Amino acid sequence: MNEILRNRESLSPHEVFDRYYADSQLNRELVIELLDHVAAELSLPVEKLRPNDRFAIELAPKKGNEWDSGYGILLFELQRLAKKKGKTIEKPIATIDDYLMAMSEVY
Repeated sequence: MNEILRNRESLSPHEVFDRYYADSQLNRELVIELLDHVAAELSLPVEKLRPNDRFAIELAPKKGNEWDSGYGILLFELQRLAKKKGKTIEKPIATIDDYLMAMSEVY
C-alpha cells in the first residue's frame, strides 16, 4: 500500500456511501458490496478507498507487483456483465467511481 493510502483517514464503506453517494441514485448495498469487492481484488483495505482513487495511480500495485491482475479482473467482470445485459461500456474505467457507475448499470 502506498503512502497516500496508508496515511489516509479510514472510512467504512457505509461512511463512503454517506459522504460521496448519499444524494445519488445508486443503491447503498450495491456500492458497499462493490467497494468490498474492489478492495479484495486489489488486496487493499476497503476503509482506505475513495471514489476518486485512480487504478493506475493511487491503487497501482507496488513496484515488483506490476503484473498484479486485480484491476484486470475487475474490468473483465464488468465487461462480462455488460455483455450479458446487452450493454457496452464505452467510458474508460480510470477510477473507483467510474467502476461503481458502470457496474451499477449492468449489475
